[in-house]
Amino acid sequence: MFSSAMDFYQSTDDKHGVAFSLWATAGALRIKGDILKAIDTFKQALRAFRSLKEESSVGYCLCGLGGTSRVAGLFKDSLTYYNKANSLFAGIKDTFGTAYSYCGIGNAYRMFGDYRKALSFFGKASVLYNKMGDRVSYAYTLWSMGTTCKMLGDYNNASHYFKLSQNLFRQTKDPRGLIYCKLGFGEIALLEGKHRTAEKYFRESVVNAKEFGFKVERCHAELLSSCLSGKITAVCYNRLGLKLNYERVPFNLP
Repeated sequence: MFSSAMDFYQSTDDKHGVAFSLWATAGALRIKGDILKAIDTFKQALRAFRSLKEESSVGYCLCGLGGTSRVAGLFKDSLTYYNKANSLFAGIKDTFGTAYSYCGIGNAYRMFGDYRKALSFFGKASVLYNKMGDRVSYAYTLWSMGTTCKMLGDYNNASHYFKLSQNLFRQTKDPRGLIYCKLGFGEIALLEGKHRTAEKYFRESVVNAKEFGFKVERCHAELLSSCLSGKITAVCYNRLGLKLNYERVPFNLP
């Protein structure tokens, strides 16, 4: 559908339409798991919006690049993109964009292992998302907070945040978000020695990821499943061109 829109906008020389189609396509590629192609397409969209002097759209391309770079394992790039987006959104007083970039900055610090700073930025994002009543984005912030608590060994709070995010993902009918929650619950079960419960969550996650065609989430699910046999494998990430490598639980999933 995005490809058809792109053809139409190109045939009518609609530069704004072409730029928007590139941004939308990049987002779809990211969710699908074609991460390197998504990064390239976000960069094309960024150049197009910069030439049109569309500041807000430039900010959302920077956020897209920040999130996709994180999944690719390019954590330094991710932080740089999100910081640039945050400065831009603050300048034009875009509340949603500011919240989005706060969450992204928090996730970048989380990937660097700076969990306290990560929670600080998640808190800033949460205040703005709640103010706007945005359940879709807030659900992912809650998941990130849960994952941060998991990495800190605070499994009670991790479970609490995963439950809150799961409720929102159910309300917004987000199958991808629900997979992340199952992975979170499963990993906590694994860390607590509840292998049968963990296996159930991981098995369901693999099935759901295959069903919806989520390549990255399938890799996460297969990685966690491999822990049950004691042979951790990250081959799936290599196939997607991602610089992600894990040796032992807990896993700081991007």
